[in-house]
Amino acid sequence: MNPELRSAMLGQGDAETGKESDRGLINYLLRMSAVGLLRLVERVKYQVEVSPESLANLRAANGILGSEALIAYANHKKFIDAAYIILVLRAVFSNLKAAGVPMAEKYTQPNLQHPMSVLFAPLAQLVKSAGVELLPTHQEGVTIKNLFGHKKDSSGNVVRVLGQFINKGRGHLVGINPESRRNPDAGLLPFRNGLAVLIANNPDVKVLPIGFIYVETTKTMQILVGEPFIPVVELGGDTNAQSSSDQVDKDTIAEITALCRVKLESLLESAEESQPGE
Repeated sequence: MNPELRSAMLGQGDAETGKESDRGLINYLLRMSAVGLLRLVERVKYQVEVSPESLANLRAANGILGSEALIAYANHKKFIDAAYIILVLRAVFSNLKAAGVPMAEKYTQPNLQHPMSVLFAPLAQLVKSAGVELLPTHQEGVTIKNLFGHKKDSSGNVVRVLGQFINKGRGHLVGINPESRRNPDAGLLPFRNGLAVLIANNPDVKVLPIGFIYVETTKTMQILVGEPFIPVVELGGDTNAQSSSDQVDKDTIAEITALCRVKLESLLESAEESQPGE
């Protein structure tokens, strides 16, 4: 990892959020656990780089967590990048009480019926050791897209599960991949509805865009972090208007989805334009 990121992880807090000793021993140990796990993963995969600008945005997000909840969303390039970002956030965010990410419940424990669970279950234990909650969700059909649908709202639906986590308030962060599956190619896949419905149901929540760029020639993974923003405010809406997933209109969902996609696209494009030719 680059020196700036290492300093942010191992520092004793900052002027905006106070001293590390004020956060409690358990939180500090979880952060150090995440640092150790990230170093271990780096040895066999990609070295992590985070620019000073992205670190500044991470610190701003950490300040938000000092008083409220936060949604982070990211593109998904490789199987391992979900673990990377979870560990980086856990290690940098001293105000983080708990992080939650959705995982299909059929993958949370190894089982012969779903062979991929043999790969996913160990990852679940890896991030759990760094203080991250994997929130079991169930798919309502045979395709992954149904996991992020907003028409059906069962007890295991991602929107409801993550919404309950957000409602815990201060220091709680949820993460979501709006594309809903890995996309190794350039650009972004269409976003599913889940992120927009989650935001519409929590209109005052701040959102943090996160992007991944892999540089294969140097085995480097760049984590790009945008400025936290409130989608409903940027779209001119009312943050005091509460709604349920059954009441959110399609136009609102489309507008929020488009805005979040543009934010992430701009983040990725700005970084790729500054890359030297490989």
